[in-house]
Order: sequence, then structure tokens, then C-alpha cells
Amino acid sequence: MKKITKELYEYEDIIKPENENLLNIIIEKEWDINIYYNWYEFILEDYNEGLKKDGFSNIEFEFTGFLNQGDGASFVVIVEDKEKLFKALKIKCFHTKEFIFDYIDIYIKRSLSCHYSHKNSCFCEVEMFFY
Repeated sequence: MKKITKELYEYEDIIKPENENLLNIIIEKEWDINIYYNWYEFILEDYNEGLKKDGFSNIEFEFTGFLNQGDGASFVVIVEDKEKLFKALKIKCFHTKEFIFDYIDIYIKRSLSCHYSHKNSCFCEVEMFFY
């Protein structure tokens, strides 16, 4: 049986001035991590699964990055299953649950006036219908 021993470092230790050589070795070894085309697909797939589990549908991700302040990621959705969403958010509705689920639509939409994509470029819209 082979035994492999690895030395592990805390981030705070790596960035100390006395460890500059170690930091340069790490940067040289890992400089190309996450720079390949579609490097983000597995991240979006994980978020997509989680959002569907919480009642969202028609999920569209968008992101801008990584050159300017204001760059980031956001998504727009339609809340398809309001009961799942309320459960995920731990919102308790006792007497009005059926009313709320039957007579409202919930969306997360992107602001048309914003050319960046980040959490503040989207808003929640709730439409209420009375028949």
C-alpha cells in the first residue's frame, strides 16, 4: 500500500510575505482554472435544479463579468408552484393558502433600464387577480 502525504495551507498563511515563493508556485500551477469556454455550466445546472425544487420554472440566467464594478449574475423566473416556494421560504399561510395560490402570479424580472446583470438588476413582481 502506498501512502501519500500532502502539506495543506490556510489562505492566510499563503498570502504572508515570507511565503511569496509558495504563492507564485500556486499561481503558476492554477492560472488557467475556470477560463475555458462554458466553465460555468455545472454551476448553472446546480442552481437550476435547486430553483426548480423550490417551485420556479422558465429559469433564465444571465451574467456579465468580470471587468467592471456592477458585474455579476442574476436570473429571471416564473413561480410555477407557489406552495413549494412558500415552503422553501418558510412562509406559513393557514386560512388563505388556497386564495393566495389561486389568485396570484409571482415573477422575478430583469429591469429594462439596467445593462448589467447582478442581484440589483432584477425585481419581484406579484400580480393579483380578482374574478
